[in-house]
Amino acid sequence: MESYTYDGAGNLLTANKAGTSHSYTYGNSNWRDLLTAYDGTAITYDAIGNPLSYRGWTFTWQNGRELATATGRFACVLFDRFSRMALPVGFQMRLI
Repeated sequence: MESYTYDGAGNLLTANKAGTSHSYTYGNSNWRDLLTAYDGTAITYDAIGNPLSYRGWTFTWQNGRELATATGRFACVLFDRFSRMALPVGFQMRLI
């Protein structure tokens, strides 16, 4: 059985499906639909709403909303100016 709860603004607060529960937190009083935690793990954002960190990953952005890098414990993913995933090869970028 599935069950969901929402706040007064329609934001999802809890989801229960097949015996698994998840919680969602919206802790920014200025941006009330900004998800700030998932199952108690914080999500941080920049001033325009791009995520900066979540579950050990950090993100950098270019030209506003273009993802530049996603760096985790064992990986770093780079993106070119067209938001295509790329890997560094020496001093050149190789598209995947």
